[in-house]
Amino acid sequence: MALDALAVLRPGPGAVRTLVAVFTGSVDDRRVHEAASRALVAAGPAAVAALVPWVPWMREADRRLRQSLAWFFGRADCGTDRAVRVLAEFLSDPCSRTRAEAAASLGLRGDPSAGPLLQRALAHPDERVRARAATALGRVGAYDAVERLRRSAAHDAFPTVRNAAAAALRALAARER
Repeated sequence: MALDALAVLRPGPGAVRTLVAVFTGSVDDRRVHEAASRALVAAGPAAVAALVPWVPWMREADRRLRQSLAWFFGRADCGTDRAVRVLAEFLSDPCSRTRAEAAASLGLRGDPSAGPLLQRALAHPDERVRARAATALGRVGAYDAVERLRRSAAHDAFPTVRNAAAAALRALAARER
């Protein structure tokens, strides 16, 4: 039923308000929540304006909603500077999964200014955060992270992190050509 309602929404401010309500209230229904997430990304800047006010109090919200917001800001048409600022907040989230999503989203943004944030995330205790940060460092072209990526590729305790760091080094080398 909710998926059908999302399918017939017409673009406009009312649709964005409805999508935000569905997005923030549907984390328990994965299919509905994902559909609302995709629709909000498609809604563009109006959706960003509606969701930015949610960010400051996110630490009190459901962790799945925080993860979804980190996902959203990696894909939304909101300007890279704004996205990096918002995602930087999510990199300090108490939930490692949210931090990992924020690192991945920073990689999708492709902004080299995210390099220092991602290098700090490369030292996080959770291997998912480290792996996503390594991948993102390769995507943003963080050449100043090469030595840290080499250490991670050679010495991290988890193969997923080692593999992600090695892939990031290959991506950086390919970008130089």
